[in-house]
Amino acid sequence: AENFVVQGKMDEAMEIINSLPKTSPAYFDAQAGIGIFYVRQRKFAEGLPMLVAVKEYAMQNSLLNKYKMALAWLLTAYQDQGRAAEAQELLAILARLEEGDSERSEREMKLAQARYGLSCIENMKATFGERLKALKDEYEWNKSINREFDTLGL
Repeated sequence: AENFVVQGKMDEAMEIINSLPKTSPAYFDAQAGIGIFYVRQRKFAEGLPMLVAVKEYAMQNSLLNKYKMALAWLLTAYQDQGRAAEAQELLAILARLEEGDSERSEREMKLAQARYGLSCIENMKATFGERLKALKDEYEWNKSINREFDTLGL
């Protein structure tokens, strides 16, 4: 399946993955790999459900450390999609995983929080930027209408 992913043959890869038993560790390993691939490609609709399933499997089977990379990409997807509550929950899970290496954990947690904050700011900037542009356009339109009224002596 991984070879098909590398070749961009996602239908073939999914056919192999879907032939695996849904309780098989290999199934979730493949889901993690393809989910990461999709999120890297910014195809969140495809990748998010896979990575969420991997997270649930990892939590139920005490395999969070094994799937730490998939969880990090899931965090990226949550942040990009503006899913703040899920992102905060996942940050807490990732922080607990790193408790054994407190200095590294603290540094990585601060970095993850900074990335999350930046993502929120970028989303707000985009949202407010669009609204500001709409208001500016509306203002310009009103100004042109007022000029027309002035020209007509109204």
